[in-house]
Amino acid sequence: TRGYATRPARIEPSNSSTIAAPAMRGDQALATVGMTYFRSALPTAAALAPFVAPIRQLAEHVAKTVGQLERQRR
Repeated sequence: TRGYATRPARIEPSNSSTIAAPAMRGDQALATVGMTYFRSALPTAAALAPFVAPIRQLAEHVAKTVGQLERQRR
């Protein structure tokens, strides 16, 4: 798995796209972190290199924070 997904151009609204990564706990998705952008401003190929790693890191941080919050509630 790549650890992220993109929205295909054929999915409406077709003038924008999204890069998203899951915040995971084991095999369970807790949330997703994503960035939606206008295709006219940034082609998908140009968006992947600078943004995939930070989006994935943020998703990992979300998962870690959810775990911390759950431990505090116990």
